[in-house]
Amino acid sequence: MNSLLKDLKLTEVTLFLEKSVISSNYKESQFLERIEANFTRYKDKVAVKTDTNTLTYQELDEQSNQLKSALLNKFSKGSVIGVYMMPGANLVISILGALRAGIIYVPLDPKQARLRLQNIAEDAQLDGVLFEEIRIEEATELFKNQDIFTFSSLLKKIVKKEHIFDIKKVLDNI
Repeated sequence: MNSLLKDLKLTEVTLFLEKSVISSNYKESQFLERIEANFTRYKDKVAVKTDTNTLTYQELDEQSNQLKSALLNKFSKGSVIGVYMMPGANLVISILGALRAGIIYVPLDPKQARLRLQNIAEDAQLDGVLFEEIRIEEATELFKNQDIFTFSSLLKKIVKKEHIFDIKKVLDNI
């Protein structure tokens, strides 16, 4: 195949998937394998670009991997979480983090009607809802029957655990 540049647009987000043609007949594992290959192949190239944020493939890899670890500390593979976010870099990180963790994600568009979102959450039997801090009031009001958690609170827990591990490693070497 020729050098392809496939744009996947989520409103203002553009995720570049170079030389990766994704069609409906690919299995989830093949999709992840192609994304993983792009993380290595295009480390320093732009993967996600929004009006306020730009991530390279390496940054997207690192952040989605951190979220994967955080999700697996809270949920088991096969769990179902809602992702209540507007299109942006955090949404892309959240989707990839969930996929990498083997967790099923249900997109919850904040622009949808409240009753529709509550029905989706109930029907999907969500184990939790991931959202950005900016939406904390909405999320606590909307998802009263679900465990809710913020994007950054999950990442902070992982960073703290890694930091504690690093300190123990240093102390062990003294």
